[in-house]
Amino acid sequence: TSNTSETDPYPLHNDIAIPKRSKVNSSNTILILGNSFIGTSEIGAFLDDMLARGNTQMTCEAISRGYATVQTYTSDTYLMETIAEGQYCYVFQCGFYRYKDAVALEEMAAACKASNTGLVAFPAHNEQEDVINMIGDVPLLNWKGEINAIIDRGVAYRDFCIDDAHQHSTPLAGYVGAGLIYRAVLR
Repeated sequence: TSNTSETDPYPLHNDIAIPKRSKVNSSNTILILGNSFIGTSEIGAFLDDMLARGNTQMTCEAISRGYATVQTYTSDTYLMETIAEGQYCYVFQCGFYRYKDAVALEEMAAACKASNTGLVAFPAHNEQEDVINMIGDVPLLNWKGEINAIIDRGVAYRDFCIDDAHQHSTPLAGYVGAGLIYRAVLR
């Protein structure tokens, strides 16, 4: 399903709208949290460039930690405090691998709510569909789904996934993800 309409044309996977820029706090920094897929895809650099070229006055901070999950980030006391204090206008959260990650997303939601920070679930290409489906009342911008849809339309899998043990995302996948975030935030 999607919430496609004339007033908000951006389709979302779970029918919960990403808060518009005017509805979140006044910070100008978008935070992307994930594992090594964030680093290999270069999504943060692409988004930062798009934001600069669009004269948005916004920036992106992308944190890539090997094998990180949602729970990795909610266990980081300092990071959770900076989110709760309103250092970021949006948090795009990757790392949905186990049931515990869907539960941990509730902790991230509480920190974001404390500072009126927009929280968006943003699964990378190797994340678990059954866990993604458990995210509940958090908007979902499906980076994984977008890449799969492009692959299904005939673009080669190897253009989006590195031939390594984890099939890490390529910079092309990062470009696609950055474009998704840019359009969702600045629609």
